[in-house]
Amino acid sequence: MIISAQTGWAGCAHDARVLRKSALFVKGKNGKMTPPHMHIIADSAYPLRQWLISIRTGMFRSDIGAK
Repeated sequence: MIISAQTGWAGCAHDARVLRKSALFVKGKNGKMTPPHMHIIADSAYPLRQWLISIRTGMFRSDIGAK
């Protein structure tokens, strides 16, 4: 499900910066996306927040010994 989209950014803009400048981030910062109502799963480039879960390498069994 797409709940937010950002356009107009240069391709070299860092994903986390685009997120920080988005309405979605403002909503999360203002407590409008607090658990258990909403969680967003993101990669490790994003900041860890109560509503934004950043997946880190090594969190899953399949990552063990993958190096």
